[in-house]
Amino acid sequence: MHCILKRFILAILLCLPTLTFATWQIANPNPAQKQIDPRLGKTDYALYYYDNAAVRIYPKKGLLKENIIRIANEQGWKVIWRADQDYKVTRNTVIAGPTFITTMDRLLNHYPLMATYKKSQKIMTVMEKRKFKYYKGK
Repeated sequence: MHCILKRFILAILLCLPTLTFATWQIANPNPAQKQIDPRLGKTDYALYYYDNAAVRIYPKKGLLKENIIRIANEQGWKVIWRADQDYKVTRNTVIAGPTFITTMDRLLNHYPLMATYKKSQKIMTVMEKRKFKYYKGK
């Protein structure tokens, strides 16, 4: 009897992490946390991109370069485009964040691009992530 009880308790303890994980997955399905936006090359934006944001940008259907230049000009920034190619924006969307730099980085994060910023001059340089090491320091 004592041996059977030990085995039973051991079996329960070994299964507990599996049961807990499965319960957590079922108990917290929150499809509202993700918003599908295939135009940016990834399948979701976190919901907090839209909450309590000081800066909101509105990429529109068209080319990414045109959108970035338009958005930067609206915020008082100039853009230097060093990327070899442009990317399509296939639908309108809203991206928000606490600062212009954070918000633009959230947009560019969905492309093989990145930006460096000179805050004092309000100049934004957009380049391909793979080429960043060549421009670093210039």
